[in-house]
Amino acid sequence: MSKKEKSLHEKMKNFFGRRDTTPVNFEGLKAEPYVVSLETMKDISSENNVSHRIKALKDLYEHVTSKLLVENAVESICMQIEDLLNANQSVETRHIVFQFYCALINGQLDHLYATRSYLFKLILLHNIQDDLIPRLDMLKALTQNGRIISYFEEEIDVTGGIWTWSCAVKLAGCCLQIVSTTLRSIS
Repeated sequence: MSKKEKSLHEKMKNFFGRRDTTPVNFEGLKAEPYVVSLETMKDISSENNVSHRIKALKDLYEHVTSKLLVENAVESICMQIEDLLNANQSVETRHIVFQFYCALINGQLDHLYATRSYLFKLILLHNIQDDLIPRLDMLKALTQNGRIISYFEEEIDVTGGIWTWSCAVKLAGCCLQIVSTTLRSIS
């Protein structure tokens, strides 16, 4: 090898090789967990009117999608906003809350753990027909398009990848309503 080739070879080796400044146990950058302030928790609580709460959720949206939340923050947020899915709320309000839940799930998916079970039950037990599409979107986010069913395997028959009878009946009934509504509108 010529001197020029050696120098290129040495440059490449130095560029890709381990240097003294490279830590042996480098794990990548670790983001500092985001602490949801007490003020924000108060803003999304039932103490405020719905429009104020929705505005606070929209402000929180960016943080839940891009930052790791501190431990138990997801559960606290869920407890504060669960009443916004009641039948006495407007369809628009409920859909915004479902969109927020989807963002929360997508942003915190690797750190939801047992909260996944709570969110699945929320989807399953929410029986308002106008909310079918947002519920399915939330289910899609929670299961990553059906690939992950951790923490709610009991409700799903994992041996065949088929929904248990009660779950299948509920979802089939909802889907049947969508199909019949669509067919009526076409006719």
